[in-house]
Amino acid sequence: MRFSHTCPKCSSTEIYVSKGRKHHNHGNKIMISTFKVVPLDHYTCIDCGYTEEWVTDKKSLDFLRRKARTQKPRDNFTDFV
Repeated sequence: MRFSHTCPKCSSTEIYVSKGRKHHNHGNKIMISTFKVVPLDHYTCIDCGYTEEWVTDKKSLDFLRRKARTQKPRDNFTDFV
């Protein structure tokens, strides 16, 4: 949806975009720590409600890339329900 401006579920072109903000008290972000957040942009189809979340800030993507390289690989996802 971000690039095609078309919903992949219903093919509607009515897409609402909500931009994430780093210094906002709520919504549209990934909390990394108390002082580090990564903003998320939401793309929502107005017809069917399908929603995608994107990290669009280049610095945030670079930060996540560095953080992912320092994490240990995991075989299972037992902490997920």
